Amino acid sequence: MKLAKLTNTRGFSLLEVSMAFAILALLSGVVISTGVMLMRKARYNMVSAEARNLGIQKLEEIAAGGFNNIVLQTPFAPQTNLIQNVDPVVIRTVDVIGHATNLVEVADLMTASYLEIHVNVEFQSPVSKRRLTNTFSTIVSK
Repeated sequence: MKLAKLTNTRGFSLLEVSMAFAILALLSGVVISTGVMLMRKARYNMVSAEARNLGIQKLEEIAAGGFNNIVLQTPFAPQTNLIQNVDPVVIRTVDVIGHATNLVEVADLMTASYLEIHVNVEFQSPVSKRRLTNTFSTIVSK
């Protein structure tokens, strides 16, 4: 009697178990690929934010020096910085353009009424491996 009850119990077939594993593998692949994509995006956001902060820092540093100090320091040498665990460096370059009161560009910065300052920040995207550039600008008057 006991033997008959054991043979009457029914389990999962091989096809049902195989389908369950296939569905589990598919869902696992989706979860893993989504996690990898989110990690790459987080890395890009970290590198981009740090590069932006370096550009804004340089712009504020230059603007705080005042008109005469900027004129005396021009041209600014490009600066390089390393970002956490990123092999390529961040390159910061500064462009200073002098303007007269009538908005015309002037070659001699000492004669300018105000200066237009552009800080260009170039960095490599950890996602696409392309070089990206952000530009930050301000105006400093006499």
